[in-house]
Amino acid sequence: MRQKSLAILALILIATGIGWKIFDSAKNSEGDKKSANKMRPSSVVVDTVIPGDITVTLSAIGTVIPRNSVTVFPQVNGILSQVFFREGEFVRAGQLLAQIDPRTYEAALKQSKGNLERDQNLLKNAELDFKRYSQLLSQESISQQVFDTQKALVAQYSAAVHADQAQVDTAALQLEFSHITAPISGKIGLRQVDPGNLVQSSTALFSIAQISPTTVVFPIPQNQLGIFLKRPHSDSSKHNQATAQTMPIKIEAWDTDNKSVIDLGQLDSVDNIVDLSTGTIKLKAVFPNQSARLFANQFVNVHAILETRKNVLTMPTTAVQRGTAGIFVYKLTQDGTSVEVVPVKLGPVDAGKVLIESGLDAGDRIVVDGTDKLRNGAKVIVSEPSSKRGGTSSTREGPQSNLHDKSPSSEEHTRNKAANSESTTTKSTDTLANPKKQ
Repeated sequence: MRQKSLAILALILIATGIGWKIFDSAKNSEGDKKSANKMRPSSVVVDTVIPGDITVTLSAIGTVIPRNSVTVFPQVNGILSQVFFREGEFVRAGQLLAQIDPRTYEAALKQSKGNLERDQNLLKNAELDFKRYSQLLSQESISQQVFDTQKALVAQYSAAVHADQAQVDTAALQLEFSHITAPISGKIGLRQVDPGNLVQSSTALFSIAQISPTTVVFPIPQNQLGIFLKRPHSDSSKHNQATAQTMPIKIEAWDTDNKSVIDLGQLDSVDNIVDLSTGTIKLKAVFPNQSARLFANQFVNVHAILETRKNVLTMPTTAVQRGTAGIFVYKLTQDGTSVEVVPVKLGPVDAGKVLIESGLDAGDRIVVDGTDKLRNGAKVIVSEPSSKRGGTSSTREGPQSNLHDKSPSSEEHTRNKAANSESTTTKSTDTLANPKKQ
């Protein structure tokens, strides 16, 4: 019995030793694979620091404000009988837009004209009598009192004629008001009243907004006001001959996605007071708006073009990294097999490019994709971007266009990394499940 117990104990010890050996072998194998993965070079996409042009802009959110906007009210009361426009169309100043039933005003005009004609005839007869009385007075055939009475009657009828003429003018004006015309040229909105309704002087009929040219009002921080005051605008250039040779600040209106330019204009005027609640001041820019893409009260992204810096060092914004030590990039070493961390000082950003003030030189190659697992001195495998940036082109396709463009090589590199990661995970799983295969 004792020998049997010792045999069982020996078997348990042997099985435990074998299991520990298998577990330790699997653990060592996994550690070796992790070490090998850490030493494996990372695949990265690089680009080159090149000279180029950077457009320095100030961005803000603006609101389209028409230069002239009119809400049309009737000036007389009556039934709106006809409408002569289509909603949303362009109208010219003086164009007939609607008509109020004119019959009442036509009748009033005829009555006023009749009163005028009656009093004119009475005045004519009184003047003839006055002429006769003048001759009779010279012959002492009538008294002075009769003569004076006739003279006063002539003046009375003359005043009545003037009053009747004013009544005729008023009636004609009321009749003219029954024909509603456009006070300005512009785009007409939706009508507020349909034909057949009784309208009064307090009834809004429709609105007209001048959209070509139009203006955009946008705020800027008060500490940047000096930049705009140093440059002339539409008002100041007329009065400041000293700066007449300086071009006014150009203003671009972009869509809400900041992907395309809607219209190009220039600074028109600066407000005279700073908003205490926000610390900003309002500026107004004027746009020709020939395409009529700017609508009243529309929100747009405003880019004020302050200057263009020529032949400066630029790189893609995708290369910029931020850490506890500040802003840096991963720069490819001279042998092209590893990277180093280089602190940089950056300037304005334009169309996916950023100006380099210090830290890099022309021709330096920097990592723009694949920076996730990089560190100072990490080994890399280099892939070039499929499209090269232009050296001195100043064409601005959009402030963020280059940020969203991913080259085919970058996409292929991303897919390869995902496939390699999946393959490594599968192998590690197989190793833990079948340690005897190692």
